[in-house]
Amino acid sequence: MQMVPLGMPEEAPGILQNAAQGRAFQEAVAAQTAVTDTNVVQNVTIKTESGVKTVMDVVSKDASGKVALTEAKSSATARLTPNQAAAHPEIAQTGGTVVEQGKPGFPGGTKIPPTEVKVVRPNQPQ
Repeated sequence: MQMVPLGMPEEAPGILQNAAQGRAFQEAVAAQTAVTDTNVVQNVTIKTESGVKTVMDVVSKDASGKVALTEAKSSATARLTPNQAAAHPEIAQTGGTVVEQGKPGFPGGTKIPPTEVKVVRPNQPQ
């Protein structure tokens, strides 16, 4: 029988492992993005016109200076969160606004134009 520290649910080790895997994959996606894009930053909160907030894994500017938005899913079966599922199509249609402090190159208040959110997974070309 595996001992679990008091106050930690049985599934917590799996959740922690999934979170670590997700962080590592996001870092890899950001590094790959930096090969072709500039102003590559991670974990930028964007609010849609309807008020849905989502944290975008990787935000950058492509070679032509256009904003690029990337969601990194570290497995073939990882689903979008409810906010991601609602926000991504809206951002593609009407854009959004960076909220809170933002990140270098994308400070709070930055308007994101209508932009398709690219979802990347392992073993899929970026």
